[in-house]
Amino acid sequence: MGSVVEINMTSSNIYKFKFRKLHLLVVALFLFGFPTSQTVAQPPLETLLHLDKSFYATGEIVWFKLYLPFTWKDADVAINTSVLDDEGQTIDQFFIKTEGKTYVNGYYQVPYDQRSGYLEIQFAASSDAQKTENVIAHYSFPVYNDLEVPKDIELVDQPAPISEPLLYAEELNINIDLLETQIACRDLVHVQLNVKDNEGKPVSGHASISVKEIEIYKPVGAEVRTLPLSYTIDQGDLKSEIYTRGQLTNPDGSPLQMNVLGGYVGRDQKVYYSKSFENGNFEIGLPDFTGRKIIQLVGFQYEKPDLRSTMTFPQALSANQEIIYTEDIIKYLDLSRLRKKIYQYFNAAETDLQTAEIDVPAQELKPDARYSVKEYESFKDMKSFFGELLTPLRFKLEKDSTYAATLFNAKGGRRSNTILNGPPLFIIDGKMTRDADFVARLPISAVETVELFLDAPKVRSYFQAIGVSGVVKISTSIANLKLPDADAGNIHPIFGLQPKADFPSLKKQADQLGDHQPYFRPQLFWKPDVNIEVGAATEFSFLQSDDAGAFEIKVVFQSEDGRRVTATHQYEVAYP
Repeated sequence: MGSVVEINMTSSNIYKFKFRKLHLLVVALFLFGFPTSQTVAQPPLETLLHLDKSFYATGEIVWFKLYLPFTWKDADVAINTSVLDDEGQTIDQFFIKTEGKTYVNGYYQVPYDQRSGYLEIQFAASSDAQKTENVIAHYSFPVYNDLEVPKDIELVDQPAPISEPLLYAEELNINIDLLETQIACRDLVHVQLNVKDNEGKPVSGHASISVKEIEIYKPVGAEVRTLPLSYTIDQGDLKSEIYTRGQLTNPDGSPLQMNVLGGYVGRDQKVYYSKSFENGNFEIGLPDFTGRKIIQLVGFQYEKPDLRSTMTFPQALSANQEIIYTEDIIKYLDLSRLRKKIYQYFNAAETDLQTAEIDVPAQELKPDARYSVKEYESFKDMKSFFGELLTPLRFKLEKDSTYAATLFNAKGGRRSNTILNGPPLFIIDGKMTRDADFVARLPISAVETVELFLDAPKVRSYFQAIGVSGVVKISTSIANLKLPDADAGNIHPIFGLQPKADFPSLKKQADQLGDHQPYFRPQLFWKPDVNIEVGAATEFSFLQSDDAGAFEIKVVFQSEDGRRVTATHQYEVAYP
């Protein structure tokens, strides 16, 4: 056995021991030198939002890039992005994935009928289904309806420009060089970028670039905004898959905890499973898709089949702001209306987005029995049809004058496979119900096909737990089938990834112009994903519009170690 040595130090021994340690430390500092101070400041863990403009007219597209801390590199996070109006209502929602990058970028088209006011864009991510989402950043910007400009509005003086974040202007320098000495309307403009530190050494990282006309555009608010990030957010804990969230309750409104919660997406013909917690909160992970779908929440029949559900939507976080009008804004809105009329006259789209869609392949379902019911219109309803014919689906009238249903698998080798316990699950036009009485009374004239899924292994493969009593899939000709209220209340929209889209190429659009068709756009160029590498020139080009006057190129850059800097370059355009 090893021995234990007990050391009993007196106060004088402790003093001598501390003095000896101090003496050794001083000697070591003189021998090896004092620590040098760090020349590069540690970047704060903040986000930075770059908008292509500071305000928008209806119908225009908001292009944005959210810069994330450099510590997020290689993390894959699904960022739930929402747009809320000035009443706190969510008017758009989508996910953007970081895919290991230290930024996300996207777009939002302002509806043509959007009323004037402030919109809030909010970025969040999930780490724990039992807790609220982690808000990464949020910011509000003004939107103007160019068809609803108040007539007797009190104009205010042009607000002082909001200063851009100084960031690391003393450590990094962005050089913006135009390769053309003179630029005229419809010229192809070539620009070269490079970033160096204060010692003249090239610096690598990523940048976003916007080009706009500054004669007609006077900013209201900020285009580049540094936003705080909570120190409690750990990117390693954030979910990488897209999801939908909500809360389950019992019919009496109390929170409902469930071990088996199904989310049926009719377009996919699949059930996605999760559970709810003691507070009723749930989160269902989803495969990647773009756009919107419908999900129906369904309980396990042997646990809590009767549930109520609500979905979680973001809450507005920005302070209310009153929208202002200036002479420059009134001029901008006048030109916006005129520009739209020009595009309408030439039957052209001002911004033609080309998006890359993603969808989940629908699961192929092979029924054990199939009936083309529309050939039997002489029957009154479903119960009459399946009551007269010898089929595995049976309806029985109960004492309370409602109908119950059972499925019988004649090919089942064992008793458990022959008579399926419990009421079957009905899927009618992509919507689920266990209300056999509702199904029994469906008019046979509206029913086209009925498919039965009876084989236990097959049913488990297709539907897992919620299909253990068999599944009946019904297609009807009813345009908007209304399920019983208890089922209809559990049908909700879900939001997928935003379809990826590049800023429409002006050169491509100009090549398609008709004779004498003018070519105007307030935002000439936007590119959020510019990689700047050491030893390689970074170049981009864009087509100048038919506008002449002063234009501005703005560049926002983040180095690999998280330092950020902005720069602008103005140039003049003359008529040819």
